[in-house]
Amino acid sequence: MDPSNLPERTTPYYSLYQREIFVRGSQTGEFPLFNTDPEELEKEAKKRLSEGGWNYAASNAGISWTDRANREAFYRWRIIPRMLRNTTQRDITTELLGHKINAPILFAPIGICKIYHQQGELPVAKVAEELNLPYCLSTAGSNTIEKVGEANGKGPRFYQLYMPHDDELTLSLITRAHKSGFTACILTVDTWQLAWRHNDIATANYAFYKGFGNDLGWSDPVFRKRLKEAGVDPEKDPKRAGEMWIDQVWHGKAHT
Repeated sequence: MDPSNLPERTTPYYSLYQREIFVRGSQTGEFPLFNTDPEELEKEAKKRLSEGGWNYAASNAGISWTDRANREAFYRWRIIPRMLRNTTQRDITTELLGHKINAPILFAPIGICKIYHQQGELPVAKVAEELNLPYCLSTAGSNTIEKVGEANGKGPRFYQLYMPHDDELTLSLITRAHKSGFTACILTVDTWQLAWRHNDIATANYAFYKGFGNDLGWSDPVFRKRLKEAGVDPEKDPKRAGEMWIDQVWHGKAHT
């Protein structure tokens, strides 16, 4: 890739990044910090995360047949190259829900990120803004909605809602997200109860019940009111408060 013959564009030329890696490695012996092969990244994550963090991230429901089916369905999509066309001026930007983003990629909503890193969702939200890619915050997040919105700055962001049976609480969560700059609500309709995940079950791997990672719920004024009504102080009894919060998220009762 000759950097001198490239026309200007608004998004990065990732081929130049590839060239930079090759030049540095060849001339100075400086190599990337990690291998970008997804399977290699997964191996590295398993080495670095705690057992609980790894199990929560890697476990699937049952014996993973649905996960396998989803992957197989995705594999059936193919990129068909168009030959003998001028591809010098490439543009992978697209528009999603009124936002012009740098690539058709989103940061999926991942719950309780503090089991992976002490800052939880905040660094990821910051990087999403830097890349101009949408960040999606989970209702099971381990930072407050407001802090995540602040970390994401001017980036596009969406809020994923596990809908509680408490309508006042639901409206409070959505309102907080709207005020914090989240411009769309991603409503999850198939997870009103936590799936049976063998590795998590075998180790009772559920940080919420241990009183950890419940910041998004505990910071909500309506939920704080519910705690007070129940006589539960999250500072003195975080495990009971954690139960109350996450049992609102995955409440086990159908809405229909």
